[in-house]
Amino acid sequence: MQRKLRGDKIEKRRHAELDVEGLRSRCVRWARDHEMALTEARPNLPDQLNDRQADSWEPLLAIAERVGPAWGSLAREAAIAICDADAADLDQAELAEELLRDCRDIFAGPAVRRSNGDNIESDRIASEDLTNRLLALEGRPWTEANRGRPITQHWLGRRLSTFSIVSGAVRFNDGRNLRGFRIEQFADAWRRYLPE
Repeated sequence: MQRKLRGDKIEKRRHAELDVEGLRSRCVRWARDHEMALTEARPNLPDQLNDRQADSWEPLLAIAERVGPAWGSLAREAAIAICDADAADLDQAELAEELLRDCRDIFAGPAVRRSNGDNIESDRIASEDLTNRLLALEGRPWTEANRGRPITQHWLGRRLSTFSIVSGAVRFNDGRNLRGFRIEQFADAWRRYLPE
């Protein structure tokens, strides 16, 4: 899946073929029958939830506990798992956007020289050089983003492939063929994820 562009129009599919009215009326009746108990309920909230998460989960946990103790326990486990997964997904999404932003800055920056004196073209870069340039950025997470270790070419390739950016053979002006990236491979991801 890709993030849609601002101008993209998509068909929404939120309504399934089911007896929505019947389900709604049964939910309303259950809520009315248990209104007093739910109003007074103080469910046991997991310590792993932050304040905002606890506020969101409290009514759901109250309902689950009202249905039965086993459901309350399952609901607490679900709350912890979902909130942990959300935090991990958010961290990975933020890291992915930082990666795209730093790649864009590297392509937009001045061409630099390799250690052997050759120029790096501004519209293409070898995987090794991009990895090294990311690692050289001060104050950026790349020296520990790989489970506490510096990123590698393999790590970089896996992360960029989630945006359909895949390294391939790139011919450089000096005649070398290396695995690398061309600037146009990043254009769609930059448009979708960094709309500045």
